[in-house]
Parts: sequence; structure tokens; C-alpha cells
Amino acid sequence: MNALKFILLHLYSGSTIDNHYSFDEEGDNETGIIETIMENVTDFSYVDPTGTKFVDAMFKKCLEPEIFKQIDENVGKRLLKSGADRKTLHEALYNSLNLDEFEIDVVEKYIRTGVDLNTPINHNGGEIPLCDVVYMVSALHGHFELVEDMIAKGANLGRILKSREIEKMFERKYYNEDYVQFVFDKLKASGCLKDKSTTVGSWSEPFVEYFERIDKEEILVRIGLLPKTPRGLTVTHSGVSCCLSWDPVEEPEDFPVKGYKIESRGDYWEEVGTIEDGSKFEVSGLKSNDKVKFRVFARNYYGLSLPVEEENYHIVLVLPSPPGKPE
Repeated sequence: MNALKFILLHLYSGSTIDNHYSFDEEGDNETGIIETIMENVTDFSYVDPTGTKFVDAMFKKCLEPEIFKQIDENVGKRLLKSGADRKTLHEALYNSLNLDEFEIDVVEKYIRTGVDLNTPINHNGGEIPLCDVVYMVSALHGHFELVEDMIAKGANLGRILKSREIEKMFERKYYNEDYVQFVFDKLKASGCLKDKSTTVGSWSEPFVEYFERIDKEEILVRIGLLPKTPRGLTVTHSGVSCCLSWDPVEEPEDFPVKGYKIESRGDYWEEVGTIEDGSKFEVSGLKSNDKVKFRVFARNYYGLSLPVEEENYHIVLVLPSPPGKPE
């Protein structure tokens, strides 16, 4: 047994294994060595002359991703029961939570081995629970089941709003509309977006304004924060006036429509009025030969919907008055 311990410790320290210690072809690799040791060693309390604990050296080696993928997860559990430092497992899990690469099978296997997800870890300059890091990075990569699992285990959903992960989520390289919608749907359900002034990212911009700036308001419509686009816009012109009508918007359950905003366009869009009730609006004071078209927005607590807009411009024509009767 001591020979096997000796071989392992020398392997991990980078030293050359003495020639008289050898394994057959089947075990002549690191994974094979580990399996052989686990089959034969029952006492993991050995400490070498440098103070290195055999169980810790063994555990550290087992947790290397390429080895960890191949070995039975019960190996890690057994080493933990034998006194291996759990901190090594936490560090291995954290190092696997890469923004650019994320191997879900390895991450989940680390967690099953015996991670304490409430353990605080330094992430982007602050101490936060490991559970929150797993939640944020798995959300970035679209691993929804793992996100749900971390939420069930107490992850702080709102923490992602100020994280590097949320900033990455909106970068072109990572952007996936389904992932963003999933995260913000969860944030809405948890109450994290109850206040429309809630900010996102290190830029501290209110989240609705941010979505508008990057032309992604449709996501907020789909999760029921912004109202849906009005439908059925009809504009009836009569000389220098016109009447706009549209179908009332189906209201979001939690954030009902509070009114409508009407804009007209000649050379540029400008507001011509707002209403709180109804779905009709009268416009007057147009001028002959004006080229104009209209659009309508629904409005609720969070802001404006995407507009319904006339397809074509209308040219205002004012017919001359008929000549009067001769006296």
C-alpha cells in the first residue's frame, strides 16, 4: 500500500517515478493509476515528509477536469469522507464556471460530489455564495435546468442584474434572445423588476431604458412588462382633420394599460396627443398638401409598447368651397 501512495505523491509533485514501480498497459495512465489506488488503498491518512496529505493530493488530482470526466463520482465522495479538503472541490467547481466555455456535465458532477453551495467565494471582487455564481454563469449559457436548481437552492436572483454575466449576456458573441427572456421572466416572477427604475449592469441604466436603447423591447412585451402593440389602426381623413381608431390592447395581467400616445410624422415623428380612456382620437388643424401618417403606442407603468403605424403617407387635400349663388 505504501508503494502506491509513494507513486501517487511523486506523480503529483512532478517527480520521476522510480523505475521499479510500474503498472500494466491497462493502467498506465493517470486515470488508471487513480483507479488502481482506489481499489487497493483503505487508509488515506498517510502524510509525506513535506507535510502533504495523501488524501488531499489524491483529491486534487481527481478533480482535474479531464480526469474528473472519466472517473466515477463516488471516488470524490469517498475521498471527502476520508478527510479531503472540501475547499479544493469548491475551487474546482468555481474554475469550471467559465464565461467562454462551460461543460455542464463536469459542473453538475462537481456539485453532486459534495459542494456546499452556500460557501462564499470571491467573484469579480466580492464575496458571494457559490450557488449565485453557478446560477449566473449557467444562465449565461442557457442551462435552464441548472438555473432552476440553483434558484430552488436559494440563489439570489437579483444579483445577476449587476453582474459581469448580464453584461456578457447582451454582447453579440453571447446574445441569445431565449436566454435573456428566460432570465428576465424569472426576475419578473421573483419581484426583482417591480420597480421600473431598477438598473442593469455596471452602467446602472434603468432596465426598460436599456432594452429600448438596444431595440429589444419585444422581450419585455413577451414577459408581460410592456404592453402589446395596438392592432387594427384605422385613419379616416376628412379635409384638415382625421379620426384615428384602433382595437383596445389586451392588458398585461399585472401591469394594465393606462392610456395611449399618438404621434404624427411629416418630416419627423412628433406627439400630437395622449388619451387615458377609449381607443379613438381626433386630429384637427392639418394643412392642405401636408404629407402625414400616424402611429399609436399603448402605455403602462413600465413605458410604451411598440407602435402600430400607418403603412403609407396621406396627402391632405382641401377642396375649394363651391362658388356662391349669383344675387
